[in-house]
Amino acid sequence: MTNKSSVLNNPWLGLWVKTRKTFQRILDTNPYRAIIWLALISGFVSGLSTLIGTILAESGAADQPYQGIFARGAFLFLRALMGIVTLYLGGWLLQLTGSWLGGKGSFTDVKCAVGWSNYPLIVANLLAIANLLIIPMPVMRHFLGQGGNLPLFWGMHLSFGPLGIVAAIWGFIIFLKVVGQAHKFSAWRALWSLLLSILLLIVASGVLTFAAFLLNKIIS
Repeated sequence: MTNKSSVLNNPWLGLWVKTRKTFQRILDTNPYRAIIWLALISGFVSGLSTLIGTILAESGAADQPYQGIFARGAFLFLRALMGIVTLYLGGWLLQLTGSWLGGKGSFTDVKCAVGWSNYPLIVANLLAIANLLIIPMPVMRHFLGQGGNLPLFWGMHLSFGPLGIVAAIWGFIIFLKVVGQAHKFSAWRALWSLLLSILLLIVASGVLTFAAFLLNKIIS
């Protein structure tokens, strides 16, 4: 009983193993706890993973993207801000579409779900970054091109890869569970809510693109 209680009291652990009960405790105590920071960090770490992967992939190329400290810093800053945009826009869309499916969650509850679902995403991206950095591309080319210790090389290179994949998959399941808990329905219905939200974004994007096209035709 004590072990279960300690797990639920620690959301950083409980969210992985007792997802629904841990998240309900977060809702009952403080639904605003840490969600802004989680959104900012998630956007930043996701951008950092993309940036490092791009730099390593383009290592040695003359025209590297994101060249310069200012451009890279601006890219990471914008990705962090996108984390906040995703928090509020995602919370609003999932609250709306979830209500169509019989969900009971308020905007605050669903926004909290979106915020805390960033936590496993952060872990998955950190593992991806570790996988990228553990063996830089020049060393990789050395091993593959000059017959180095290939078993050691692949053992090091793949050590974080599977962990990142598992964290990403389980993180998506956690996302469905916390959204479901916020709405008081199943994770499957949360998946339908997510699909409807994506559909709404696609339709809205199409309408805006068509409107911009018509406006351009009228002006020209």
